[in-house]
Amino acid sequence: KKIQTEHVAEMKKAQADFRLQFESLQAEIRNVSTGVEEYKDFAKKPTPELIRELERLAIRTKLLEEKGKALEDKNKAFEERIRAADEKFKWVEDRLKGAEERAKGTEERLKGSEERFKGLDSKVDLVGSKQADLDKKLSARESKEKESPPPPPPDVKPSQPALLGSADLYKDGLDTFYRGDMEGARKRLETFLKNYPNTELSDNAQFWIGETYYRQKDYERAILEYEKVIVKYPEGDKVSAAMLKQGLAFLELGDKTNARSLLRRIVERYPQSEQAELARKRLEGLK
Repeated sequence: KKIQTEHVAEMKKAQADFRLQFESLQAEIRNVSTGVEEYKDFAKKPTPELIRELERLAIRTKLLEEKGKALEDKNKAFEERIRAADEKFKWVEDRLKGAEERAKGTEERLKGSEERFKGLDSKVDLVGSKQADLDKKLSARESKEKESPPPPPPDVKPSQPALLGSADLYKDGLDTFYRGDMEGARKRLETFLKNYPNTELSDNAQFWIGETYYRQKDYERAILEYEKVIVKYPEGDKVSAAMLKQGLAFLELGDKTNARSLLRRIVERYPQSEQAELARKRLEGLK
């Protein structure tokens, strides 16, 4: 922009110089015209010398008029160039202003997206918290069942003692998780799965093992552990949550393709679930 301004200034200076020359020529033409008027009286009685002088003055006047006209035309051309340059500079300034406004709009949209992602992260944490409360209630119920009088021997199924004995171990692993001891929680939950691989808490335990890796930002290992929930317990109630956390883990790894695929699958398979709602919002942010 500075170069453009200097260029316009130079053109205007040149225009002023031409205008000064033009005014000088006009003054000279007036002087010649005055001389011509002085010779008019003598022209009534022309002499050879007077005739030659008049012819010389006439020629000089004509040349000066032609030169003045040329300067005037050149001045008009300069004015036209300056006008065109001003219009071009205005066009450039408008383009720059438009680009700045678009950049500002993009920055505001990015800021809005960041705020939405923060909100989604909070909702994901809320879902995890709700699930943890449900798990605690379930384990508490099973502990209570353990303390209640056992049913008559003929009605007891062989697998029931294992179920009753699993509740405390599972609850211990979950409590350790919420104390922030990921390693300790993982060991307790793995021990639970080793001893009780097929109880109604088994898919929950496997999910929380994946969560311990996610909390430690070991997203690749977390994805593998969530996959075990999907493969080993396809009828359990943790499948949609495991798929959602897999998608979020892929996003943390920068793999938007796999993340998008998993989030879409959640929406298709579990359209009414809370995980599907979160998946839809994440997909909007990936467009």
